Amino acid sequence: MVSDRNMLANILRTELQIHKSSFILGSHSLICIFIYSSFIHQHGGRFHLSPLREL
Repeated sequence: MVSDRNMLANILRTELQIHKSSFILGSHSLICIFIYSSFIHQHGGRFHLSPLREL
């Protein structure tokens, strides 16, 4: 009985960690896409290879 509960807690914990990391990755990529799209929009569609230097 106790081992079942511990196993369930471990599964939930790993699921939470996976979801947390995937959420962080997803939001990070969304922020990158937003920054790049706004930067491209500012420069009239010309794509710069070094956007960080020009910000």
